Amino acid sequence: MTLKVLPVLLFGAKYGSLVTVWRLLATGFFTSFTLPKLYICYSTQIHMIAENLIDRALEAWKSCPRKKFVAGTAVIVCWNLFSVKTRFVAAFISVVILRYNHQTAGLV
Repeated sequence: MTLKVLPVLLFGAKYGSLVTVWRLLATGFFTSFTLPKLYICYSTQIHMIAENLIDRALEAWKSCPRKKFVAGTAVIVCWNLFSVKTRFVAAFISVVILRYNHQTAGLV
């Protein structure tokens, strides 16, 4: 657990004096107005980039000869690195993604 938190602790030790409540509130305030505006302006580009990344990932997965090995390794790494609560959230999100894919596969 200490090794997982080490980067946060080092960052906090070095730059902790720069993070104040006032700066956090100001950053949150400006971000809450800026990010939605940027998303509205660049939503088509964001969706195009996301579709390209998804297509590239699917092509790489289809051409991978060791799919079971890669998937098993990813599951083992996640199992060893994350807490129980994170595992449940990841499992829930995976089930939602699988159900969504099954529903949209019938529509295409």
